[in-house]
Amino acid sequence: QGTYWRLKVLDGKPSENFADQPEAHLILLEKGEAAGSDGCNNFFMSWEISDERIVFTPGGATLRLCPKGEEQARRMLQMFPRVNGWKISEGKLELSSEDSVEAVFEAVEM
Repeated sequence: QGTYWRLKVLDGKPSENFADQPEAHLILLEKGEAAGSDGCNNFFMSWEISDERIVFTPGGATLRLCPKGEEQARRMLQMFPRVNGWKISEGKLELSSEDSVEAVFEAVEM
């Protein structure tokens, strides 16, 4: 909780950052709340964890138009409902579904 997790890999592809746009990231907050950015828009949602399972419940997002990265932003937001597993190892957070690793994030010191 409270760690800034920078997106590194999404759907097996390296994430991209774009000038004048926020970097894609996730912060798991207290009381089962989460916030972050998909690389274009900011979002919020809730999460619940038990053992090796994690479930995200969509909340909302800003509706900003971005010149680049719309595809990555869309794929990131569509990924969260599929996620049901998590693992932290060597400063990396893996979110997975039944079939595969959906996303890899790296911890960033703030």
